[in-house]
Amino acid sequence: MKYSVIKMTLVVGYLLLVSSNLLAKEISFDDAFEPVKSHFSDREEALFYLVEQSIDEDVWTFFVDLAPGFGWEHDCCLVEVSRFVDEEAIIEKITELRFPPKSKMTLISTNVDFIKPVRSAPQLITQPCVEKRVLSRKDSIMAKKTYAIILSGGLNANANHSRYWNDCSFLYQTLVNRYGIPKENIHVAISDGTAESDLTGKDMNLDTSYGVMCSSPLDLDFDGQPDTRYTATKDGLRNAIDSIGKNIADNDHFFLVCH
Repeated sequence: MKYSVIKMTLVVGYLLLVSSNLLAKEISFDDAFEPVKSHFSDREEALFYLVEQSIDEDVWTFFVDLAPGFGWEHDCCLVEVSRFVDEEAIIEKITELRFPPKSKMTLISTNVDFIKPVRSAPQLITQPCVEKRVLSRKDSIMAKKTYAIILSGGLNANANHSRYWNDCSFLYQTLVNRYGIPKENIHVAISDGTAESDLTGKDMNLDTSYGVMCSSPLDLDFDGQPDTRYTATKDGLRNAIDSIGKNIADNDHFFLVCH
């Protein structure tokens, strides 16, 4: 008897669920996207993607990149909109993220007036941005026993974004000015190094809408002396490691920073 009651309860629950889905209408992609657009309409820039999922899912899932053009990690989110609704489409859930999901996604083509253009390209740093710090005797001794490699290079010149160079410049200045690491202990490998990548020597993307390229500066701390020594290749990295290997001792410190 008890088993029959449980079975009957499950059947009734299932029928209620089915009937509710039958009464609710299935909304289209366009209808589901409307509340998502509306929710983020005050953002200066945003790109929207449809997350591919099983056809029997109960929700439409959208990925929203809130800082397009910037390297990860940065603000983004997943937005879920119910696929079956009684009236109009509404957002059911927003999950804040710092990285995109691993799911396959498709960029949504929408009104150009709605999707704002990518924010202005960052300008190259043009002056020192990390002040020198007076080191204690202990810190000074430790700094001389510290070595570092800064490595930054993309698949091609177009992938060597100016913001990456800015990061390397800031990091280099931090190691030298903040922590007092001798410059000869810091080995920098950026894009094509000291050589020209082609007849024009343009190896860095300035991140503009027009694909403007330039040659990446070798001076990272604006003292008039070149700081980049190697190309960001296997050979360049090997040369940097070999050079450090000639001087580093067992109890010294070593940092490898890859951008």
